[in-house]
Amino acid sequence: MPSLQNIGAKLAVKIPLESIRETGNVRFDYEPESIKELAESVKAHGLISPIAVKELPADENGNKQYELIAGHRRVRAFQYLCENGEPFTNITACVVTGNKLQMQLIENIQRENLNPKECEAALKQMLENGATKTQISKTLGKSVQWVDDTLAGASVREIAEKAGINTDGIAAKSLSQFRTLKNNQAELLGAVNELKEAGGSYRKATAIKNEKQGAKSPVKYIFTLQEFVLQIKDYVDRNQRENPTKAQAALEILAIYQNATGKEV
Repeated sequence: MPSLQNIGAKLAVKIPLESIRETGNVRFDYEPESIKELAESVKAHGLISPIAVKELPADENGNKQYELIAGHRRVRAFQYLCENGEPFTNITACVVTGNKLQMQLIENIQRENLNPKECEAALKQMLENGATKTQISKTLGKSVQWVDDTLAGASVREIAEKAGINTDGIAAKSLSQFRTLKNNQAELLGAVNELKEAGGSYRKATAIKNEKQGAKSPVKYIFTLQEFVLQIKDYVDRNQRENPTKAQAALEILAIYQNATGKEV
């Protein structure tokens, strides 16, 4: 998988917290308790992994400015420490170049920091910015099928959420199983509700989809002896000209049946 280290990264440097500007991130929320825990870890052990920033034009006083690309939780942890009287006004940052959204996605996916909704929103944004599914898969080190399932799941999730169904905790891959039900919204919403109540697994989603589409187990045909004879006779009639050898073999089976039962065929 690509990493921030090979997308135009420069050496890590110390930069003032006040020089960092946030212009959005693929993540939506940060739990205060997790920020506090991270802050305590930073205080005790230092910052293990630098944040990633891009250079911005200097301000009116000539001071360097940076756009935050990755490390939003780490910045919040430093801010928390500063607010509580700790001297953490500077933070180690890796200055990078490249596409901001792609870098944020790579960073967060590598760290498994994104919840399903955040990942789906980021992929949709990449599509809107002109990237193809193949390009996205190569950038993120994922399969095209993964990208396709994630986007399909996002579409189903959007319909369900608009109808008031909370899909938190259900993976996009599971929801993607219902992509073929989108033409029947009532059926789709029923499927999502059923999946939610069943725990949201991919296996359960597949079973629900098959049930909704009327999928059945293969039918096992059991013939009576008379039906079997009729099938053989039909086979002989169809193969006498084109495949006489097979027809002859079938006739021999009929002869065995006649000798064993004493019945005309």
